[in-house]
Amino acid sequence: IHAVSGMETALFALLLQSFLFAAWSAVDRPGGRRFALAAVLGLLTGLTRPEGNLPVAVGLVMAFMFLPRMHRGGFVMAVLCGYVVPGAGYFLWRWGYYGLFAPLPFYVKVASPLALPGKSMVGDFVLLMCLHAGVLAVLGAHLVRAKAWVAIVPVCLLVGFFVAPAPIMNYEWRYLFPAVPFIFVLAGVGTGYLITQVRTVLNSAEWVVRFRTLTITAGICVVLCIGLLSKMTERTMNRRIYAREIGRASCRERV
Repeated sequence: IHAVSGMETALFALLLQSFLFAAWSAVDRPGGRRFALAAVLGLLTGLTRPEGNLPVAVGLVMAFMFLPRMHRGGFVMAVLCGYVVPGAGYFLWRWGYYGLFAPLPFYVKVASPLALPGKSMVGDFVLLMCLHAGVLAVLGAHLVRAKAWVAIVPVCLLVGFFVAPAPIMNYEWRYLFPAVPFIFVLAGVGTGYLITQVRTVLNSAEWVVRFRTLTITAGICVVLCIGLLSKMTERTMNRRIYAREIGRASCRERV
Protein backbone atom coordinates (compact mmCIF):
# COMPACT_ATOMS: atom_id res chain seq x y z
CA ILE A 1 0.00 0.00 0.00
CA HIS A 2 2.68 2.52 0.92
CA ALA A 3 4.88 1.55 -2.03
CA VAL A 4 2.25 2.74 -4.52
CA SER A 5 0.76 5.62 -2.53
CA GLY A 6 2.74 8.32 -4.34
CA MET A 7 3.92 9.71 -1.00
CA GLU A 8 7.45 9.80 0.41
CA THR A 9 6.80 6.96 2.88
CA ALA A 10 8.73 4.23 1.07
CA LEU A 11 11.69 6.52 0.34
CA PHE A 12 11.83 7.68 3.95
CA ALA A 13 11.65 4.09 5.19
CA LEU A 14 14.51 3.10 2.90
CA LEU A 15 16.71 6.01 3.94
CA LEU A 16 15.97 5.57 7.64
CA GLN A 17 16.93 1.87 7.59
CA SER A 18 20.04 2.71 5.56
CA PHE A 19 21.06 5.38 8.06
CA LEU A 20 20.48 3.08 11.03
CA PHE A 21 22.62 0.37 9.45
CA ALA A 22 25.34 2.90 8.53
CA ALA A 23 25.40 4.35 12.05
CA TRP A 24 25.68 0.90 13.59
CA SER A 25 28.42 -0.05 11.09
CA ALA A 26 30.33 3.13 11.88
CA VAL A 27 30.41 2.13 15.54
CA ASP A 28 31.02 -1.57 14.95
CA ARG A 29 33.87 -1.02 12.48
CA PRO A 30 35.04 2.59 12.74
CA GLY A 31 36.43 4.18 9.60
CA GLY A 32 36.32 7.38 7.58
CA ARG A 33 34.15 5.97 4.79
CA ARG A 34 31.59 4.58 7.22
CA PHE A 35 31.52 7.88 9.09
CA ALA A 36 30.91 9.77 5.85
CA LEU A 37 28.24 7.31 4.72
CA ALA A 38 26.33 7.65 8.00
CA ALA A 39 26.48 11.45 7.79
CA VAL A 40 25.29 11.63 4.16
CA LEU A 41 22.48 9.13 4.71
CA GLY A 42 21.46 11.11 7.78
CA LEU A 43 21.32 14.25 5.64
CA LEU A 44 19.13 12.56 3.02
CA THR A 45 16.85 11.15 5.72
CA GLY A 46 16.39 14.59 7.28
CA LEU A 47 15.72 16.20 3.90
CA THR A 48 13.07 13.64 3.01
CA ARG A 49 10.92 14.35 6.08
CA PRO A 50 11.66 17.06 8.69
CA GLU A 51 11.05 14.73 11.65
CA GLY A 52 13.73 12.47 10.22
CA ASN A 53 16.29 14.78 11.78
CA LEU A 54 15.20 13.60 15.25
CA PRO A 55 16.32 9.94 14.88
CA VAL A 56 19.33 11.03 12.83
CA ALA A 57 20.58 13.53 15.42
CA VAL A 58 20.03 11.09 18.29
CA GLY A 59 21.64 8.24 16.34
CA LEU A 60 24.71 10.32 15.56
CA VAL A 61 25.07 11.44 19.17
CA MET A 62 24.80 7.86 20.40
CA ALA A 63 27.31 6.70 17.80
CA PHE A 64 29.73 9.35 19.08
CA MET A 65 29.26 8.06 22.62
CA PHE A 66 29.95 4.43 21.63
CA LEU A 67 33.00 5.23 19.51
CA PRO A 68 36.49 4.91 21.01
CA ARG A 69 38.11 8.26 21.75
CA MET A 70 40.66 7.87 18.97
CA HIS A 71 37.89 7.86 16.32
CA ARG A 72 35.66 10.60 17.69
CA GLY A 73 37.49 13.48 16.01
CA GLY A 74 37.14 11.94 12.55
CA PHE A 75 33.51 11.14 13.20
CA VAL A 76 32.72 14.72 14.26
CA MET A 77 34.39 16.09 11.11
CA ALA A 78 32.40 13.70 8.91
CA VAL A 79 29.14 14.68 10.60
CA LEU A 80 29.90 18.39 10.30
CA CYS A 81 30.82 18.15 6.62
CA GLY A 82 28.24 15.58 5.56
CA TYR A 83 25.24 16.45 7.73
CA VAL A 84 25.37 19.63 9.81
CA VAL A 85 26.77 22.16 7.31
CA PRO A 86 24.81 21.09 4.19
CA GLY A 87 21.66 20.53 6.25
CA ALA A 88 21.92 23.96 7.89
CA GLY A 89 22.57 25.54 4.48
CA TYR A 90 19.46 23.95 3.02
CA PHE A 91 17.18 24.97 5.87
CA LEU A 92 18.56 28.52 5.85
CA TRP A 93 17.81 28.67 2.13
CA ARG A 94 14.29 27.42 2.84
CA TRP A 95 13.83 30.15 5.42
CA GLY A 96 15.02 32.81 2.99
CA TYR A 97 12.90 31.55 0.09
CA TYR A 98 9.71 30.31 1.78
CA GLY A 99 9.89 32.00 5.16
CA LEU A 100 9.56 28.57 6.78
CA PHE A 101 12.12 25.99 7.87
CA ALA A 102 9.84 23.01 7.13
CA PRO A 103 7.03 22.28 4.64
CA LEU A 104 3.70 23.89 5.52
CA PRO A 105 1.89 20.57 6.30
CA PHE A 106 4.43 19.94 9.05
CA TYR A 107 3.31 23.09 10.88
CA VAL A 108 -0.37 22.32 10.30
CA LYS A 109 -0.04 18.89 11.90
CA VAL A 110 2.31 19.81 14.75
CA ALA A 111 0.45 23.01 15.70
CA SER A 112 -2.78 21.18 16.50
CA PRO A 113 -4.85 22.81 19.27
CA LEU A 114 -5.46 19.38 20.82
CA ALA A 115 -3.19 17.97 23.51
CA LEU A 116 -1.16 15.09 22.08
CA PRO A 117 -3.59 14.43 19.19
CA GLY A 118 -1.54 11.50 17.91
CA LYS A 119 -1.50 9.47 21.10
CA SER A 120 -4.35 7.23 19.94
CA MET A 121 -2.64 6.55 16.61
CA VAL A 122 0.68 5.75 18.28
CA GLY A 123 -1.06 3.61 20.89
CA ASP A 124 -2.84 1.54 18.22
CA PHE A 125 0.40 1.11 16.31
CA VAL A 126 2.35 0.03 19.38
CA LEU A 127 -0.43 -2.42 20.28
CA LEU A 128 -0.35 -3.89 16.77
CA MET A 129 3.41 -4.34 16.90
CA CYS A 130 3.27 -5.79 20.42
CA LEU A 131 0.62 -8.34 19.43
CA HIS A 132 2.45 -9.56 16.35
CA ALA A 133 6.14 -8.97 16.96
CA GLY A 134 6.51 -7.49 20.44
CA VAL A 135 7.88 -10.44 22.38
CA LEU A 136 10.20 -11.42 19.55
CA ALA A 137 11.44 -7.84 19.09
CA VAL A 138 12.12 -7.43 22.82
CA LEU A 139 13.99 -10.74 22.81
CA GLY A 140 15.97 -9.60 19.76
CA ALA A 141 16.83 -6.29 21.40
CA HIS A 142 18.07 -8.19 24.45
CA LEU A 143 20.26 -10.46 22.33
CA VAL A 144 21.94 -7.91 20.06
CA ARG A 145 25.15 -6.27 21.08
CA ALA A 146 24.96 -3.04 23.07
CA LYS A 147 26.10 -1.02 20.06
CA ALA A 148 22.81 -1.79 18.29
CA TRP A 149 21.12 0.67 20.67
CA VAL A 150 22.53 3.28 18.30
CA ALA A 151 19.58 2.26 16.11
CA ILE A 152 17.03 1.13 18.71
CA VAL A 153 16.78 4.43 20.60
CA PRO A 154 16.29 6.63 17.49
CA VAL A 155 13.46 4.39 16.25
CA CYS A 156 11.72 4.54 19.63
CA LEU A 157 12.01 8.34 19.68
CA LEU A 158 10.63 8.62 16.15
CA VAL A 159 7.56 6.60 17.13
CA GLY A 160 7.13 8.60 20.32
CA PHE A 161 7.38 11.90 18.43
CA PHE A 162 4.11 11.26 16.63
CA VAL A 163 2.00 11.63 19.75
CA ALA A 164 2.36 15.41 19.18
CA PRO A 165 1.27 15.95 15.52
CA ALA A 166 -2.33 15.58 14.37
CA PRO A 167 -2.58 12.32 12.36
CA ILE A 168 -3.90 13.87 9.13
CA MET A 169 -3.68 11.64 6.03
CA ASN A 170 -2.18 8.83 8.07
CA TYR A 171 -3.86 5.80 6.50
CA GLU A 172 -2.28 2.48 7.44
CA TRP A 173 0.08 4.26 9.86
CA ARG A 174 2.13 5.74 7.05
CA TYR A 175 3.93 8.09 9.47
CA LEU A 176 4.97 5.18 11.66
CA PHE A 177 5.55 2.62 8.93
CA PRO A 178 9.27 3.53 8.49
CA ALA A 179 9.87 2.05 11.97
CA VAL A 180 8.35 -1.31 11.00
CA PRO A 181 11.31 -2.78 9.05
CA PHE A 182 13.66 -2.27 11.98
CA ILE A 183 11.15 -3.74 14.43
CA PHE A 184 10.90 -6.81 12.20
CA VAL A 185 14.70 -7.08 12.08
CA LEU A 186 14.76 -7.30 15.88
CA ALA A 187 11.89 -9.78 15.75
CA GLY A 188 13.88 -11.83 13.26
CA VAL A 189 16.82 -11.98 15.68
CA GLY A 190 14.46 -13.16 18.42
CA THR A 191 12.91 -15.72 16.07
CA GLY A 192 16.32 -17.11 15.17
CA TYR A 193 17.13 -17.59 18.82
CA LEU A 194 13.83 -19.39 19.45
CA ILE A 195 14.39 -21.66 16.45
CA THR A 196 17.76 -22.64 17.90
CA GLN A 197 16.13 -23.46 21.22
CA VAL A 198 13.37 -25.46 19.56
CA ARG A 199 15.94 -27.38 17.53
CA THR A 200 17.78 -28.28 20.73
CA VAL A 201 14.57 -29.62 22.24
CA LEU A 202 13.74 -31.60 19.11
CA ASN A 203 17.15 -33.24 19.03
CA SER A 204 16.97 -34.43 22.63
CA ALA A 205 13.29 -35.04 23.40
CA GLU A 206 10.88 -37.91 22.84
CA TRP A 207 8.61 -37.92 19.80
CA VAL A 208 5.58 -36.71 21.81
CA VAL A 209 7.48 -33.66 23.02
CA ARG A 210 8.84 -33.05 19.53
CA PHE A 211 5.36 -33.21 18.00
CA ARG A 212 3.91 -30.90 20.63
CA THR A 213 6.74 -28.39 20.21
CA LEU A 214 6.42 -28.34 16.43
CA THR A 215 2.64 -27.94 16.61
CA ILE A 216 2.80 -25.03 19.04
CA THR A 217 5.56 -23.31 17.06
CA ALA A 218 3.74 -23.71 13.74
CA GLY A 219 0.48 -22.52 15.31
CA ILE A 220 2.09 -19.36 16.64
CA CYS A 221 3.60 -18.59 13.23
CA VAL A 222 0.27 -19.08 11.45
CA VAL A 223 -1.61 -16.88 13.92
CA LEU A 224 0.96 -14.09 13.62
CA CYS A 225 0.88 -14.15 9.81
CA ILE A 226 -2.91 -14.25 9.57
CA GLY A 227 -3.17 -11.44 12.10
CA LEU A 228 -0.88 -9.18 10.07
CA LEU A 229 -2.95 -9.87 6.95
CA SER A 230 -6.32 -9.35 8.64
CA LYS A 231 -8.71 -6.92 6.92
CA MET A 232 -6.30 -6.71 3.97
CA THR A 233 -9.15 -6.88 1.45
CA GLU A 234 -10.96 -4.00 3.11
CA ARG A 235 -7.79 -1.94 3.36
CA THR A 236 -6.88 -2.56 -0.28
CA MET A 237 -10.37 -1.59 -1.45
CA ASN A 238 -10.24 1.64 0.56
CA ARG A 239 -6.95 2.58 -1.05
CA ARG A 240 -8.30 1.78 -4.52
CA ILE A 241 -11.34 3.97 -3.89
CA TYR A 242 -9.02 6.75 -2.73
CA ALA A 243 -6.92 6.39 -5.90
CA ARG A 244 -10.00 6.49 -8.15
CA GLU A 245 -11.26 9.65 -6.46
CA ILE A 246 -7.86 11.30 -6.95
CA GLY A 247 -8.02 10.33 -10.63
CA ARG A 248 -11.50 11.78 -11.03
CA ALA A 249 -10.47 15.01 -9.35
CA SER A 250 -7.48 15.30 -11.69
CA CYS A 251 -9.72 14.75 -14.71
CA ARG A 252 -12.14 17.47 -13.55
CA GLU A 253 -9.25 19.88 -13.08
CA ARG A 254 -7.99 19.22 -16.62
CA VAL A 255 -11.47 19.73 -18.03
